[in-house]
This record gives sequence, C-alpha cells and structure tokens, in this order.
Amino acid sequence: MFLADDTKVIAFDGVRVLWESLQVSLDGITGLSYSAGVVGGHATDVGVDDVLFEIDAVTGEARGGFEGFRLLARRQ
Repeated sequence: MFLADDTKVIAFDGVRVLWESLQVSLDGITGLSYSAGVVGGHATDVGVDDVLFEIDAVTGEARGGFEGFRLLARRQ
C-alpha cells in the first residue's frame, strides 16, 4: 500500500513501513497511482502547481517532483 502526506510517499505492507521517499512535493501530492513497479503522482514545487514524480516501488528511489531543496544540497 502506498500512502502520501503533503511532501512524501510512504510504502506500507500492512505491518510496517517499508520506505519513505525523499521530499517530492513542496506542499501537496495528488493523483497518486501505481503501475508496472512505479508509483507516480503530481506535486507542487516553488512557483509551479504541477510537477510529475515517479518512485521505484521496491527501493523508494524518487525521480522528478520537488527539486528546490535537493538542488541546494547538491551545490554544497
């Protein structure tokens, strides 16, 4: 089962949390879906209302979505 709060996605097997994604949204996730091993959805970023993200359903590795803080961390 995949759950989302305002900023990240969580994989839950009914007993325990399997993983929590990095922050993929600034302040809201909509349209969470699963297909072919990928969890996807729509998120917000600074100045943008809709950015797509994808998360590997097994590893929790995220691509796309909110980039603001991750870009700052890479520069340091």
